[in-house]
Amino acid sequence: MALTADQLRDLLHKRRIDELGELVALRPTRRTRRPPLRIGQHGKISRRYLGNGVWEAQCRYRDTDGVTRRVRRAGPADQYDRRGKLAEDVLIEALAQRRPPSGGPDEIGLDTAVMTLVEAHLARLAEDGRAPATQATYRIVAGKLRIKLGGVAGRGSHTGADRRGSTVHEQHSRASDGPPG
Repeated sequence: MALTADQLRDLLHKRRIDELGELVALRPTRRTRRPPLRIGQHGKISRRYLGNGVWEAQCRYRDTDGVTRRVRRAGPADQYDRRGKLAEDVLIEALAQRRPPSGGPDEIGLDTAVMTLVEAHLARLAEDGRAPATQATYRIVAGKLRIKLGGVAGRGSHTGADRRGSTVHEQHSRASDGPPG
């Protein structure tokens, strides 16, 4: 197989030649992603001049429901604010006062104890009529979790976990053809 110089160069960029002169494909390189923001944390704040002494500051903010949103605030018109510091101060104050999206009184929040979630799952197992042996196994594991996690709240974890758990639970329940358990 005769290759032109350009074809050989392109081929060598994509592959390497081993000791025997045979073409060997390289493993694709993995690009590492930026780690997600922690719940309640904001990203880098950028400023933009809007005109007439008004600046806008914006950043990404991960809300308590685990969704990252862009938050923007404009500062007051001030002829002495040449870099947008006032707009950034307004944005930081807004982020500090930001409330979680409300979803009702039973919504899982930052201060929900992990054991409260475990107890809710145990109650759901009982409601669904799972086998007593299954419930007993889960209670044993819950006891071990209680020793390790006691009063730990869910702060910093993704609060959509119960909704995902419910979806998986419903799909699993529908998928089983036999009696629960």
